[in-house]
Amino acid sequence: MEKLKKEMRGMRRKRREDTKEKMELKEKIEELQKKLQLSENETLKAKIQEAKSIQDLQNAKQEVYNTKREANNMQLEACQKILEITERSLEFLREIEEQNHLILDLLNQVGQPEARVPQ
Repeated sequence: MEKLKKEMRGMRRKRREDTKEKMELKEKIEELQKKLQLSENETLKAKIQEAKSIQDLQNAKQEVYNTKREANNMQLEACQKILEITERSLEFLREIEEQNHLILDLLNQVGQPEARVPQ
C-alpha cells in the first residue's frame, strides 16, 4: 500500500512537472510566434519603404528629365530668336548695300570726278 501511495505521488509529481513543462513550451511558442509576427511586420515595413524609395527615385528622375527637356526647349526658342534676328539683320545689311550701290550709281551719274568711286 505504501508503495502504491509513493507511486501515485510520483505520478502526480510527474504530471505536474509535465504540465509545467508543457506550459513553459506553450509560452515559448507564443513568444516565438510574437517575434515572428514582429519580424514579418518589420520586413513588410522595409519592403514598403523600399517601394517608396524606388518611387521617389523614379519621380526624381522624371523631374530631372522634365527640367532638362524644358531647358532644351528654352534653348531652342532662344536659338530660333537669334536666327530670326540674324536673318533680319542680314536683310537689313542687304538693303543698306543696295542703297549704297544706288548712291554710288547716282554719284557716278552726276559726273563729279572727285565723287567717283569705283564699284
